Amino acid sequence: MASNAPIRTQTTSFCRLCEAFCGTVVTVEDGRPVKLTPDRDNPHTQGHICVKGAAIIDIANDPDRVLRR
Repeated sequence: MASNAPIRTQTTSFCRLCEAFCGTVVTVEDGRPVKLTPDRDNPHTQGHICVKGAAIIDIANDPDRVLRR
């Protein structure tokens, strides 16, 4: 029997909103980002992230987000 459980993965990345490039861990569920946390293992930012980066999941999943021109 097939499972209807969502496919969830985690990957390390970085925030592209400013020049700090804070390290992040992104949780993706069924192809959509659902959670973003600071990457404590990132040697540059050492587990810190600004409020802009922390809000990127809400921005990416905003129903009013423009996706096409």
